[in-house]
Amino acid sequence: YISKDRPRGTCAFDAAVEHEYKHLNTDLAILREATPRIRAAAQRSLNGMARPRPMAEAELADARSALQARITAVIDREMSLIEQERNRRQAQIDTPEEYQRVADQCVGQP
Repeated sequence: YISKDRPRGTCAFDAAVEHEYKHLNTDLAILREATPRIRAAAQRSLNGMARPRPMAEAELADARSALQARITAVIDREMSLIEQERNRRQAQIDTPEEYQRVADQCVGQP
């Protein structure tokens, strides 16, 4: 989102877009890093489970729910760590120095 007080085609708009792209690029980097971590966490969870056993059809829904809950819990823990890292890295972008840099970039320009 770019504020309406920074009209498209102005230096202020371009500076804001440049800043927002820093956030986007950080999110994309985190996503690239996180995908294998999430996959590995899910695989570790599956590897730790007992081998499937024959069961009555009436038990399948509960077994499926238990499997899904186990994998979801592992992924949720991993996502919590990833979200903490994302917040840390995004905060490194939103600094007083960065906001000043963006403001100074357009001094004397439309």
